[in-house]
Amino acid sequence: MPPQDSPKTKPRRIVSSRSTGASRREAPERPGKKLRKARIKMGLQLADIQQKTRISRRTLIAMEANSYEEMPAFSFCRGFYKMYAEAVGLNADDIVFQFEQEYNRLKRDEEKLSLEFGEDGKDVDSIAGRPSLLAYSSIGFILLLLLFFAGFLCWFFSWNPASFLSQQ
Repeated sequence: MPPQDSPKTKPRRIVSSRSTGASRREAPERPGKKLRKARIKMGLQLADIQQKTRISRRTLIAMEANSYEEMPAFSFCRGFYKMYAEAVGLNADDIVFQFEQEYNRLKRDEEKLSLEFGEDGKDVDSIAGRPSLLAYSSIGFILLLLLFFAGFLCWFFSWNPASFLSQQ
């Protein structure tokens, strides 16, 4: 092993992202935030955008807040994002693409949750499942065997239930 102070071996300095304060992967800016920043940079109010695009104020607020549940149908939203982006001088195709990506990601997450939990929030796996075909078949088979056994006993002892009832 070479001595510590030899010129061949230099101590390695390990720098982590925590020590530098930098994150490994920055989250991309959401479309609503980009639109809001561009609007403010241009010095426009929501009323100006509303007048320019004919999009309702409520929808504009929802777009800037990325509140997709408060917005109209997906196909309308695509057009709204395009008009808003053009009104504030952003690349409309990029904004629409980002909206679609985020919307689809949220939809997938929502579907995963709905599959995991029923509509009332109960875990679907904990709810009793549909009875199996085997259970129904075995019950039916047992009843059929009992019926044949009762018929056999009647035949063996020569007992006729109809004549028994007529004698009473």
